[in-house]
Amino acid sequence: MIDNRDAEPLTYRIIGREVGRDPEHLERRFSAECGVTLHAYLRDVRLRRAYALARSGKKIESLPGTVGFRSKGGFFRAFRSMFGCTPGAIASTSGS
Repeated sequence: MIDNRDAEPLTYRIIGREVGRDPEHLERRFSAECGVTLHAYLRDVRLRRAYALARSGKKIESLPGTVGFRSKGGFFRAFRSMFGCTPGAIASTSGS
């Protein structure tokens, strides 16, 4: 469910409502099972999707909103931190 809706704002409360679970229980289980918080998991999923989109030729300016980041600055900092380069560098090396 999370991977298919990663661009949407998701919280334990929203997910809990959909799956019929208490948000606090969900938070404990998610962290125990995945080893990271929902926020960290979503950030990684979104950044990996942005990487794939940059390689496919998607306009760099539209990436933050497309993958669910509200802040362009936050997106570009997180992208550089995770991949060691900018989305533009990924796009240019993929021949797009």
